[in-house]
Amino acid sequence: MADERVEIDPTVEDRGGTAVREEVRTRRITRDYVDPEVRAHISEVPPEPRPFSPEAPRAGWESGLIFAFFAVAYGVIGYFLLTDARIVDFISLQHLNEGYMTAWNDPPRLAAIGLDPASLISVIYIPFAIIKPFATSLVALPVMTAIAAGLLMASLNSLMRNCEINLVFRVVLLLLFGLNPMFVFYACNGDPVVVGVFLLGVALASLVSWGITDQTRHLAAAGLAMGLAVMVDYGYLLVAAGFAIAFMLISASKRDDGLKTRSTLLLFLTPVVYALLFWCLMNWVLLGDPFDWVTAQDGVIQVNTTGALQAITTDFGDSLGDLFDVTLGIAPLALLAGILAIVGSFLKKDATGWGLLIVGLCIAAAPVIRAVAADQANLLDLSYGISLAVFAVAATAWFGKDGWGVVGAVIMAVGLIAAIPLSWNAMQDYRFQNQAEAFTRWVDSGDSQEGTSSLGDYKVGIDPELAMANYINNEIPQEKRSILVDQNFSYGVMLTSGRPQNFYDRVDEGEEKWQATIDNPWGKDGQRDVDYLLITTSRAGDQIAKKWPTAVQGGEAGLTPVFRTARYVLVEVSEAAPPSGERDQESNAPRTTPNPVTPTSPVSPNGPSLTTPSQTQTDVTPVSPTSPSGNGTGTNTVEPNNGSSSAPTLEGE
Repeated sequence: MADERVEIDPTVEDRGGTAVREEVRTRRITRDYVDPEVRAHISEVPPEPRPFSPEAPRAGWESGLIFAFFAVAYGVIGYFLLTDARIVDFISLQHLNEGYMTAWNDPPRLAAIGLDPASLISVIYIPFAIIKPFATSLVALPVMTAIAAGLLMASLNSLMRNCEINLVFRVVLLLLFGLNPMFVFYACNGDPVVVGVFLLGVALASLVSWGITDQTRHLAAAGLAMGLAVMVDYGYLLVAAGFAIAFMLISASKRDDGLKTRSTLLLFLTPVVYALLFWCLMNWVLLGDPFDWVTAQDGVIQVNTTGALQAITTDFGDSLGDLFDVTLGIAPLALLAGILAIVGSFLKKDATGWGLLIVGLCIAAAPVIRAVAADQANLLDLSYGISLAVFAVAATAWFGKDGWGVVGAVIMAVGLIAAIPLSWNAMQDYRFQNQAEAFTRWVDSGDSQEGTSSLGDYKVGIDPELAMANYINNEIPQEKRSILVDQNFSYGVMLTSGRPQNFYDRVDEGEEKWQATIDNPWGKDGQRDVDYLLITTSRAGDQIAKKWPTAVQGGEAGLTPVFRTARYVLVEVSEAAPPSGERDQESNAPRTTPNPVTPTSPVSPNGPSLTTPSQTQTDVTPVSPTSPSGNGTGTNTVEPNNGSSSAPTLEGE
């Protein structure tokens, strides 16, 4: 019903004209009216956003202090791992060299970063490489992984806090996890493994926290972490699929409607899908095949090992046996964590346990699938146990939620304590590893491991790279692009010299021109395009060695070896091209003059440092260009030219 009131204004005279009377009508509505269609949709308005749950308190300074403590501790240990133990991870060395070339090559080129797995690590190293001595001294290696390890510890602390584990228990458990010798080794050596494990830890903490609080920020954090993890290790793609299933299970257990479940999945998967699309686009533009990364198994070529273990084949049963050895040796708690996830899911009626179980199975399956698909047993590396250990901590912490905190903490403590001696034994015995055995010897004796052997056919140390870099910097003219190199093999010398502009590699003018220079270092006019060739002898596949197979022995006309270390030979190119007939003979007879002076560990007047070879076992005896058997250079792995492609994927050729 409506009431109407009429108001009449007084008469207004208009300059003696007609009178005007103004009426104002006011209408008042007294009956509420709602459109039936609008009323039908009012119930669909979402409720107010949930406030922060009291079960997920803010960390304050707690996580920051934990990060700082572990980052500093691992950084200090890593420094002595370089200076005293002389153990260098060559995977991280390659990535640091790519970051250094991106910043300091002349001109700087982002193309220095290859499309191999873990390219994200090369990008991460770029800020560390801006300060030249920080990179060339190799101190950037332990600093980077020490920071990643500290961030992982802070993430695990947040996870356990959200699962109601007492602060005292949390500190003790973090210390026990941090004392695992395998984790200590990788937290100090610059390897990409720790960065991937940190991102996995963030995703696991986000999964558990989202199950507790239902806060959207945890979904976004998990998706971003897994999107970046795929750029560190392709195996995390399978793990990301496991997380997607876990989020759907938890959402269904909360009786979320279909719209919210789809939104949950979309928010998590968006960063992962974007990462994959970006990577496919890069492969398409640069390699012509958007899915080249799917079939490529080649990563960093480690020149401190012969790669002989790549010839060991495997099947599903053998890989499962290796996985059990890795799990029992590095993460025995993971064997129990799966059972706790199942039991906890029934007791708590919480699907988070099932989600964690699926993620754990994906973590375990990724290395097995990789090894079986490539038929390479060595791909199931001992370092995979670290990611299983992080999963075990997450699953056990979740089991301690809802009043079971003390029980969960005790179970976790027992598992982490057992992991310390078991991990130590695995590092000494498991054959597929990267110098972990040498780390245990250093901890036992305190002696330098330079020049020693380690399981996996590794030769420990960095002296060959430092000796060659010192010779190049001090004994030959410093000219731009005067040394022809295959940067897939000579990255250690390029980095420790600190002068990437002196080397001519694929990045400078492209693969085609670089290969043309290898085929004819003297150029079309007969005058040399480069002054020297740097050839790697410790690992087969160097493209320069393929073209000039006897150059390191003085058996190629116009190419004279001038300096040799245990892994490299520097060959001088004659100013004028030799007669074509002499060049085409491809004689294998070694030339005996001049003798290159090759001290294995040259004495430094300033004493040992990160950028000079160690002072142990110094030998300044000149040797012949032909390396006799047993001279410390190992088996000659230089291959004859067989006309194969010069593409950078040369692993095991």
